[in-house]
Amino acid sequence: MVVRLTRILRIIGQTLLLLCLVLIAYFSLCKIASGIAEVTGDKFMHSTAYAALGFSMYLSFMPLEKKVGKEKDMNIHLSNSHTFIILKLFFYGLAYGLLMEILQSFVGRSCSLMDLAADGIGLIVGFATCYLFLGFVNKLFSYLP
Repeated sequence: MVVRLTRILRIIGQTLLLLCLVLIAYFSLCKIASGIAEVTGDKFMHSTAYAALGFSMYLSFMPLEKKVGKEKDMNIHLSNSHTFIILKLFFYGLAYGLLMEILQSFVGRSCSLMDLAADGIGLIVGFATCYLFLGFVNKLFSYLP
């Protein structure tokens, strides 16, 4: 049952990841989004979109099992390979955000480092939310017979 649940969570994460990448690219490069951003707050939209991206990246690529190789400790510290996976995911997410900011300058929208900072904050929130969500799922299914 654990293997099937892990597979289902991985498929959900990959589907959400693809959806997030497409939607972020669409709304970053269309002119309509700039009008919406003025009403709702540009940085809030960036943080929300990249929180969804971070959640789906974590669910897609992080080891979901309790034991990974010889590592039994799932805590985040520098000697743990999980930390390096999280850092890679964070930098890939920021690179995607930077690419979107650069491409925005070609479609008549402004390129901003503050948007990139909001993207980074969103990624961290998404990683943390997914970590808490997986902890909840783990507790929920550990009580089943």
